[in-house]
Amino acid sequence: MKASTQVDLERQRLFVRFVGRVTYSQVEEMILSSARQGILGFPLLIDARSVTIDLFPEEVIRFRDLLVELSATSKVGQTAVLIADDLAEQTLHLVSMVTRGICAVRSFADRAAAENWLGWGELTPEPAHS
Repeated sequence: MKASTQVDLERQRLFVRFVGRVTYSQVEEMILSSARQGILGFPLLIDARSVTIDLFPEEVIRFRDLLVELSATSKVGQTAVLIADDLAEQTLHLVSMVTRGICAVRSFADRAAAENWLGWGELTPEPAHS
């Protein structure tokens, strides 16, 4: 999996683009890295339109447990995830259900709608592909 990240400290926004196969351990590392940097509370836009999500139901529960643990010491920002297929939508629906009460997670097909839901007034420029 490849990932590119943009952090906008001034506007408190985080954008991550994933490409390839995404596993639980990679998602966990992204979350822990955000916590270490003090940006876990930033609204997050994830572009997952070019990924295969490889999460098992028990890993979704581990994901929730990790967020519960981190939310005891830090706010967890709402997350919009750009997706491209029904399987990703089903996975994100499950994640949304298990994270209810910790943070809001919602899937979108349209970037402008995702940014609007996050409360971002102006669009964030897309990072260059590497």
